[in-house]
Amino acid sequence: MLWKNPPNDVARPLRKERYNLRAELRRLVPELTADPLPASQIHGEKVVSLDVSVVASDVHEFTELLRCADGLVGAAA
Repeated sequence: MLWKNPPNDVARPLRKERYNLRAELRRLVPELTADPLPASQIHGEKVVSLDVSVVASDVHEFTELLRCADGLVGAAA
């Protein structure tokens, strides 16, 4: 997904991509104070996930709209 031809060892290039993504998010959203890509150590592997309290995507907005539409009737939904 990140590379057309993935490297044999993706750890270093992945760290670089996460660093670049953090830098870009901080540039675009200067008021961002929390780390938008927090990582946790699980079984010796770092797992990265978006903190949805800090960052939202179109998918998050779409699923929220779907949730709200359930309570509406007809064209309003």
